[in-house]
Amino acid sequence: MAGELSKPHDHLFRSVFREESEAAGLLRAHLPEAVTSELRWSSLQRQDASFIDDRLRASESDLLYAVQRKADNAPAWLYVLLEHQSTPDPWLRLRLLKYSIRIWERDRKQHPNEEHLRPIVPLVLYQGRHGWGPAREFSELFAAAVRGWPGVPRYAHLLLDQTKVEPDELRGELRGRIAQLALMAAYRASWPVMQRLVPLLAELVQVGGIDELRQVVVYLAATTKEPERWNRFADAVRREVPGGGDLMNKTTQEMLEIYGEMKEQEARQEGRQEGRQEGRQEGRQEGVLMTQVRTIEGLLGREVPWSTIEAATGIDEAAFGRLKQQLEAATSGKSQ
Repeated sequence: MAGELSKPHDHLFRSVFREESEAAGLLRAHLPEAVTSELRWSSLQRQDASFIDDRLRASESDLLYAVQRKADNAPAWLYVLLEHQSTPDPWLRLRLLKYSIRIWERDRKQHPNEEHLRPIVPLVLYQGRHGWGPAREFSELFAAAVRGWPGVPRYAHLLLDQTKVEPDELRGELRGRIAQLALMAAYRASWPVMQRLVPLLAELVQVGGIDELRQVVVYLAATTKEPERWNRFADAVRREVPGGGDLMNKTTQEMLEIYGEMKEQEARQEGRQEGRQEGRQEGRQEGVLMTQVRTIEGLLGREVPWSTIEAATGIDEAAFGRLKQQLEAATSGKSQ
């Protein structure tokens, strides 16, 4: 669950669209007919590989699928890149070309005797706060006067810009539509979008998707910043989704535990850094205090009730006040 909180967009995207049926529903809905009609969709297979730069894994996710062409069973690649940045990046085209080259290079190593490169169809799924503005043609990164020169690549990507798409316009299988809607809710910070999720989640439970329901709930809990909107969603899930009440209570306690683990890891790192300067023991003690205080403050910011916090952490409101005083004393002592 820690991965669901530290990289929620990546975790949701990969866990849903790693399933070939969900991926096929998304791709068939958004690739050009000239492409979809040429592919044998029953042959679609996800590849266990990622090609994005390590430093960008907080803002990008990718999935690669192999598929056969109908005419001669020759293979092709379908590459989906999820961009979950708040604003569009015109240099994505350069990165996408680099990722495609990595796919071809891997292909050459695995199939050195093939005479041709396998075609790659790149689809960018963009969820952000602002609509996509940059061109999709790679050559437009060059000055207009030189775009016709030899050596300037012609390379365009497909784009699924969901910043202005209405919730009812989303296409694909049930889990895929839910995942897209959840991503949309995170970026738009919109109650109507979250509200539209509730009947779909109820439908998901009816077909046995209780684990998937929990996953979406955890994602929204990690990405919803406004306590009022989260509480409205939680109440709607309790009322309208079968088993929603037990799920919401259990998920809240699980998240308390995971938040604590994440903060404890951060505190260990802070403790190690401070230990090099002022002593390891002092850093560890202060790190533990900071972990407890930050974790509980974060939960209070989400309007988690004290009864739940106390049940999960063993710290009541009075003890929390004492912890804050200890932390303030420790930090003020350093500043003197």
